[in-house]
Amino acid sequence: MLRSNPTGCFFAPELSTSNRATIGGMIATDASGQGSCEYGKTRDHVLELDTVLIGGKHLHSRALTPDEEQAERQQEGILGRVHTTAAEIIDQQRELIAAKFPPLNRCLTGYDLAHLRTDEGQLNLNSLLCGSEGSLGFFERSRAERAADSQALHVGQCALYKLYGRTARRQSADGR
Repeated sequence: MLRSNPTGCFFAPELSTSNRATIGGMIATDASGQGSCEYGKTRDHVLELDTVLIGGKHLHSRALTPDEEQAERQQEGILGRVHTTAAEIIDQQRELIAAKFPPLNRCLTGYDLAHLRTDEGQLNLNSLLCGSEGSLGFFERSRAERAADSQALHVGQCALYKLYGRTARRQSADGR
């Protein structure tokens, strides 16, 4: 678990490889781990992604309002086609997707079509990109939320990490 001290916040997925995992690698594989049933998978915490698509176009993805979605779909070229195709897939094939991929505790990893729309109905390509392992593009930047540490999930030694110039700490359950 990657913790940001002294706030007690952390990046939620608790991986067995936390002492050597990177945020980019976790996004690429949509990592989950032992706390995923409580805290969710990596894609549940990724708010925004900047991705360089195959061909060199830059895609900024996040949950879009209806007006933003319409504007993205009207773009010319690959960016407009990506948004239009993703919206058509979830809007026209939702029942088939639900029938073929039943609900699971951790659901799918990679090309998660079932979650292309948020619970509020916003188009969000992050569910498609998280877990794609670089097959759709390369992640240039990400913005993710941190969870509050209401209960320690890991008891173990303290290890230090460097995250974008800030030190994060893996703490034991007793806070050391």
